[in-house]
Amino acid sequence: MFARITRTGLDDRKALLALKDPAAFVGGETTSNIGWLGSFKERLFGKKERDASKDRHATEAELIDDVFFFNAMGEDEANGVFSLRGDELDLDWPADKPIANQQCFGKVEEMLQRLSLAMGGTYTPLPTWEGLPPALDKKTVVVTHPLGGCRIGPTMAEGVVNEFGQIYDGSRKTTDPLAVHPGFFVVDGSVIPGALAANPTLTITAQALKAIERAVGPLSL
Repeated sequence: MFARITRTGLDDRKALLALKDPAAFVGGETTSNIGWLGSFKERLFGKKERDASKDRHATEAELIDDVFFFNAMGEDEANGVFSLRGDELDLDWPADKPIANQQCFGKVEEMLQRLSLAMGGTYTPLPTWEGLPPALDKKTVVVTHPLGGCRIGPTMAEGVVNEFGQIYDGSRKTTDPLAVHPGFFVVDGSVIPGALAANPTLTITAQALKAIERAVGPLSL
């Protein structure tokens, strides 16, 4: 799906790093980057070819036939903080514990570098993590399964929902730490407290079935 962007981006990586004023790239074309940005757009949309062997008619497979994608999973420190900014959900990490310093990511990167070397290739990190000019390089993580925003906890003091996804009732009317709002369930990945070091899809599904059975009774599968 991202074959053309990947190919063009890899080919242009050195040019981007060599920009005199890389911070200006964020705001749009300037005298320092208009040549690179304009050329990137032309090649991306097939208006200009830099490499005849990678023309705009190449298949997605041909565009990235020398690229091997790694998908690494691990268990981070789960110290991210969800917050609302207007109507948007924002995920950030404490300033004194940036995600780039977490041991998990250092081990992943070391492993990928060793694998790339063993395969005779050159390790290139995802641009959002490393490889953009210093002014843009903030080691940003791409989160495909955001977990823990409405986490399971043994009591309302330690979580938002119980093991069945029922929302705890934190109103002043009750002092019961296990009291829940009747009929109010959360049935998605947000209830999983943190990273599982494996793709969480099946775990999310199992938890959802558990919540549904509590709500409506046993399911016939």
